[in-house]
Amino acid sequence: MGLTILPVESEDAATYHTLLKTPHKDPFDRMIVWQSIRRQWPLISCDGGFDVYQAQGLILAR
Repeated sequence: MGLTILPVESEDAATYHTLLKTPHKDPFDRMIVWQSIRRQWPLISCDGGFDVYQAQGLILAR
């Protein structure tokens, strides 16, 4: 599929705490959201729990 693994960079980890606190508790999902916001990359997902992060800059693609 031509996928590339995106490592968690030190800047991702150091700024992760600024992500909006929501009922979405999965830390892996939250890190993916945060990496997408930081890089201004669209996140492709059908998870409706991600909608709340659009207020923080998440670009959702469905």
